[in-house]
Amino acid sequence: MGFALRDNLTFCVLDRHVVFLDIAADRYLGVSEQISGALLRLIANEHDPGVLDALKPLIQDGVLIETAGPTSLRPATLREASRSLVDSAVVSPVRGQRATALASLAIHALELRFRALESILAAIRRRKQAIAEVKARSSHIGEITGAYLASGRLISPNRRCLLYSLALTDRLIAASIPASLVFAVKLAPFAAHCWVQHDDCVLNDSLDHSRLFTPILVV
Repeated sequence: MGFALRDNLTFCVLDRHVVFLDIAADRYLGVSEQISGALLRLIANEHDPGVLDALKPLIQDGVLIETAGPTSLRPATLREASRSLVDSAVVSPVRGQRATALASLAIHALELRFRALESILAAIRRRKQAIAEVKARSSHIGEITGAYLASGRLISPNRRCLLYSLALTDRLIAASIPASLVFAVKLAPFAAHCWVQHDDCVLNDSLDHSRLFTPILVV
């Protein structure tokens, strides 16, 4: 007997503390130090009675699902970034790109208001699977990203990182560039953040700021 997470749930580990993201409910969940410790032991394939007893609340709430096979619990992973477009000079939008970015931001602002996050992310996954990846010029990625960065002062800061990252991801996928939408968290104090990354390059955040956060979901 083993355990797995229920659907639409992912997690990360920060200083031996486990944090969950419930995609369907669009919220983050923290657990006690005792439960975090038991989860880490379960990930290491320790199934002694003490571990299972400590995890009873998660089992009863349906967070952990019993399976016939071995335990399969893996935190979110992301290729480590080594550079950022925000920190470089390769972010110059061409004429027309900014207007496209503003229209895209308006559309995605409405989408975030009226559509469930779970549905939005599922659509991104389907579109990424359908594209034929092309070798994108860094200048082209910079032009697209620069248009969104240049529009930054015109949008309310409320959930800005999510709005910009969704819109930028959508635009890059439309250009057959399979960028990753990254959700991440930090503790003390708790904060959530998101950005877009292509290979080892953070596109719409600085490298130092993104490194303050631990990825919890990579789309």
